[in-house]
Amino acid sequence: MEVVWRRGGCGSGCGIALFKGYVLRSLSVIIPTLNEEDAIADVLSDLGSQTADVEVLVVDGGSSDRTVDVAHEGGAVVHSTQLRNRARQLNLGAEKAAHDWLLFLHADTRIPSSKTLEDALEMIQAHRGGAGHFSLVFKGPDETHLGFQYLSRKTRLNRSNTTNGDQGFMMHREVFERLGPFDDSQPFLEDQKLAERIREHAYWITLPGYLETSTRRFAKEGFAERYTLMAVMMGCHSTGIHQFFDVFQTYAPQCETQKLELQNILDAVYEVTGAMPLAERMHTWFKVGRYIRKNAWQIALALDVYVLEEPENQALEFFDQHVDHRIDTVFWDAVTALLSAAYFHVLVPLRIRRKSLR
Repeated sequence: MEVVWRRGGCGSGCGIALFKGYVLRSLSVIIPTLNEEDAIADVLSDLGSQTADVEVLVVDGGSSDRTVDVAHEGGAVVHSTQLRNRARQLNLGAEKAAHDWLLFLHADTRIPSSKTLEDALEMIQAHRGGAGHFSLVFKGPDETHLGFQYLSRKTRLNRSNTTNGDQGFMMHREVFERLGPFDDSQPFLEDQKLAERIREHAYWITLPGYLETSTRRFAKEGFAERYTLMAVMMGCHSTGIHQFFDVFQTYAPQCETQKLELQNILDAVYEVTGAMPLAERMHTWFKVGRYIRKNAWQIALALDVYVLEEPENQALEFFDQHVDHRIDTVFWDAVTALLSAAYFHVLVPLRIRRKSLR
């Protein structure tokens, strides 16, 4: 039942396609799924309209709905596994892919332009040793929320911890085999881990065009709650506080998302830090403070998005030129450590209390 469709008139053995006088290599698109029957048909339709030569592989993690049937109907090569682990699904897709250029994509992605992948492939030919990602536009419930405009702006950048799987990861197989595979030790952060390995040992480029991604997880979990959890997870991962993930193991697959409770996140932070001896706890908060200080540029970006608007990134450029090197000190690491501790021990509990009194 496996069917491969490709654009550009090439047969199943085709390695390249010709477009407008230049050679364009073929692309294997890998999509992990778990109960995505409502989303997968749209992205397959978008991929089917691409002018590039595309092989589509859907790697299903044991869906109980019609995801596999819909994927077959959409012309994808479907591989099924009972391993509900997105990293393993992505790795299996890369192993089965026919072509050397790979694109890892989420099931709720939309590709508005039929030339997006052709243009991206043309650009990335000159960056075979690196990897590419797209900028994002958020679509769905509350898509006009300023928070989504901020997140969208972040996806245009190539700064640490700003490159996520929903932006699409495009790279040559040689890069994936050298710096991959996706880490399957946890059911989350597989995209961030690979992204930062690429950033450390190679480089990222922002590809032309953009992808659309769904706001559905934010809508179900709450924008503030989801963003708080994302910040805590990235802070703990980047500073080596891995105990948090042993305590807080409720990062649900998309099909099982529900309203997040800040109190549960807070309890996990308290449990991890409370179990530490005082000296270790202070050192841990200091590491968190340093991580936050290194990401202080996000405050400048927020000013650009929420206040200044035009010209684009003026506050961010000012921060990079005049502020960043001045706050790169132990003093400011300590200040941000105190502020972050106050946030979790004072401000978040106050917010939860006020919410419970409504």
